[in-house]
Amino acid sequence: MKKSIICTLIFIFLLIPSKIKAISIKDTNISGPDMSATGKYFSLTFDIDFSDIDKEKMDSLGIFALDYQIDFDDSILVLNNITSKGFDSDLYTYDGKYYVLSTINMDDPYNNKCADGFLFCYNYTATLNFYLVDTDKKDTTIKVNDIEVALYNVSDEEINIDNVSLIEGISNKSKTLSLYKSSKITEKKPDDIVIKSEPKIDYEKILTQDRTVSTRKSNINYLDSLTIENYPIEFLKSKNDYDIIVDDSVNELKIDIKLSDSKATYKIIGADDLKSNNYKVTIEVTAENGDKNVYTINAKKEKEEETIEIDKPKIDNTEVKNEENHLVKIDKKYIKIGIIIISLIIFISIIVGIISFINGKKIDKELDKF
Repeated sequence: MKKSIICTLIFIFLLIPSKIKAISIKDTNISGPDMSATGKYFSLTFDIDFSDIDKEKMDSLGIFALDYQIDFDDSILVLNNITSKGFDSDLYTYDGKYYVLSTINMDDPYNNKCADGFLFCYNYTATLNFYLVDTDKKDTTIKVNDIEVALYNVSDEEINIDNVSLIEGISNKSKTLSLYKSSKITEKKPDDIVIKSEPKIDYEKILTQDRTVSTRKSNINYLDSLTIENYPIEFLKSKNDYDIIVDDSVNELKIDIKLSDSKATYKIIGADDLKSNNYKVTIEVTAENGDKNVYTINAKKEKEEETIEIDKPKIDNTEVKNEENHLVKIDKKYIKIGIIIISLIIFISIIVGIISFINGKKIDKELDKF
């Protein structure tokens, strides 16, 4: 492994002993587009998912530096920018390989700091911005390999090298992009990123900061969990609206919630009297800095739900009336024709009868002559 790399970069780490690790690397991921055109920029996102990291506890370990190897074809790709919220990141080379070194940004107000308001207590995300030069190659692969993370106990007030821990992980995650020729190169190739051959973390500057007081206020205003007694729902932090079906006799909901940030507050409105609140319950979460986020529960009555589910076809009365009028007109027409035909038959029958009667009389007279 490359523990010697970061120990060289942070010279004081040469004295760091192995420690029991409260935090571990759970998983990593690299994502982004599946293809890119020559003469264009594209970005990949690299994530490190940590387990057993708790930003609310003062006795947990916090992250103040990490690095990882990034493997890419520098004959066709230019890595021109690396950004990560909460960190300052640099590209450096060691033994002919590229590495990214991210150190905690002491002035970044990003809200995933630890309980001390300084060290970092959350998953790591970095955006890697590349430029693809003109090439005949059909594809290229970017790969992230060895990872090392430097941790420190957030509750330690005195600087002690022995309290610094290193954890290692192997990513072996990669992203392959299909390449195609652009009809026109519209974006200028960027200047090469500044590559540092001997980057160093200002260890003393970081750990001698006043970490006991933080003036930054959290803006976290999400629920960590939401349950409604007798009404199971699929809760998501990012989902703010939920529908449930209640019986007519139900006028109260028992709701249990857990906040994502202990510094936030919440207020539940309407759960104790559904009828008076139009069967709508709101949960207002207020972050420490005053930012608000509202979750809504819509309680639909069972009969209303049944009514909503029955999709009755709509009948166009105009069409029905027109159809009826049409049928009436047709019936009257045939009736008239029928009357005329019958009248003609009766008339013809009468004429035939009269003619037959007259002829019969003539025959009788002729017979009487004999």
